[in-house]
Amino acid sequence: MNRKYKYVPLYFNYTRSDDFAAFLSNMAKKGWKLVSLSSIMKFERTEAADEVYDVQVFLQNGDLDYYPNQYTEEFADYCLAAGWELVGAFGKWTVFRQIKPDALPIFSNTERIQDICRIERKQHLTTLINYCILFVLHLVIAGMQLRQWHFPWFYGLVVLDGIVIIYDIVYLLLLSHWKKEKERELVEKGTAIFGNGNSKPGFLSLTRIILFVLLITTTIIILMQIKNKIL
Repeated sequence: MNRKYKYVPLYFNYTRSDDFAAFLSNMAKKGWKLVSLSSIMKFERTEAADEVYDVQVFLQNGDLDYYPNQYTEEFADYCLAAGWELVGAFGKWTVFRQIKPDALPIFSNTERIQDICRIERKQHLTTLINYCILFVLHLVIAGMQLRQWHFPWFYGLVVLDGIVIIYDIVYLLLLSHWKKEKERELVEKGTAIFGNGNSKPGFLSLTRIILFVLLITTTIIILMQIKNKIL
């Protein structure tokens, strides 16, 4: 039985916007058309088509926007004249479908490098600061209050906080390296590719998912343990 709809997690980060576009084009060739863009993308079964997508990072989009806002729609009018039709927007992602064979580039590669780095740096710095605060709070609570309960689970959360902090520091260092590599690639080749050439989740994307699952699991276990201690 053929499904009418297919749902796929959006596992690309902003440095892989070209991989994201290639993924959407491959889905269209397989007969799946993107109809809804969110953390879980929705595709509808349709006729196979050879479509070209362009995925851009748009600074004016809100981090929690699920639909195109006023700035995105105004920008979409400009893109429509340039040969690109707005398909959807989610967070900083903005997806376009090519409607003219001679469509003009939406952003220059230099602009894309700067915008991607600005967004990725802001997001990971915010996460880093938040988890540094959580690390200190969890460490203080674990050492001063829960130690008398002989309650080891809370120290697991402290360790996970530390892992997330290390992850964000490493990511920011890799982001600086990525920026230099893209700028060098742009100078030497006249263009830059934003991705690793495939539509599979990269190591950093998988790591982020694993960390999120571990944090949620540990938090649930801790809450259950605290409830048992109180009762």
